[in-house]
Amino acid sequence: MRQWVFLGILIVYSSMSTSEPIICTHHKTGTTLAGTVFRRACAMAPFNLGCDPNAPEKGTIEKCCPYKFDWQCSGKLQGDTVVHFARNPVNEIVSAYHFHKAAKESWTKFPLIPYLKKCGQQQKFRLSCRKLFSQIPRLRENEYDRVLHKLGIKATFRPQESYSGMLQKLSIKDGLALQMYVSTSITHRDMKKARSDYSQKSFKEVCLEDFMRNAESYRKTWTQVFGFLKLPATSNIMEMVDKHGPGAKKMTHYKMGHMDRTASDKKASMKRYVREIDKELFNGSVAAFEEELGCPES
Repeated sequence: MRQWVFLGILIVYSSMSTSEPIICTHHKTGTTLAGTVFRRACAMAPFNLGCDPNAPEKGTIEKCCPYKFDWQCSGKLQGDTVVHFARNPVNEIVSAYHFHKAAKESWTKFPLIPYLKKCGQQQKFRLSCRKLFSQIPRLRENEYDRVLHKLGIKATFRPQESYSGMLQKLSIKDGLALQMYVSTSITHRDMKKARSDYSQKSFKEVCLEDFMRNAESYRKTWTQVFGFLKLPATSNIMEMVDKHGPGAKKMTHYKMGHMDRTASDKKASMKRYVREIDKELFNGSVAAFEEELGCPES
């Protein structure tokens, strides 16, 4: 009898878990913003589960919120409702370029070729090895030299070179072209896959640009997201949301490449870098995806 009761509980829990909404983001499409706002919103009424809104994001947000979070939009989570955070592919390339050039992630500092070989010799990959493989797919010795040659970049990828080191020595135009290769191979591919995987579900896609345009657009977009999730946009929740919007000090963390500049400087700088991007590279895939996605260019 006890076994049947336990089995019944598992079945009920399983059926409930598949109905939990999924919050889905990609690299440089608003992961930090989404994590911060949802963690704090879920620690407030009416969804206060006794969580500390100031606690570290990892391992806490999943306990606080009645949602599932997929920070790489892998498509592995099961749910009937999906909020997909997307970003204009050109803006994503520029943001990722600055982020990686500044070596904000540990894997960008590693000598890639020797580290890849070392990772390949391990039976069980360490976290850093797995991340390296997920960030730079199909990386093999001399592959970057072939990519650089294909892009018309007159440089050689030395065996001890790190990805950030390579970006730092290249011109802005060449560095953006190299980042385009990485972004189209990973982030843009995953954005397309997520749109395909979740298209049959109750699906809402939001562009990071809508959060960044101005305070009115930022607030309106969050109101739409909360409404889609049936989360009441109470005055105290919206007051919290406003603290992370355009013009607020904390919003600097969600803008281009985490650079320490004013919002107006960043906007002008973003446009300057966007002009350096050749959208026709890789058979015009970036231009085609930009049109398909519909997120505005900075």
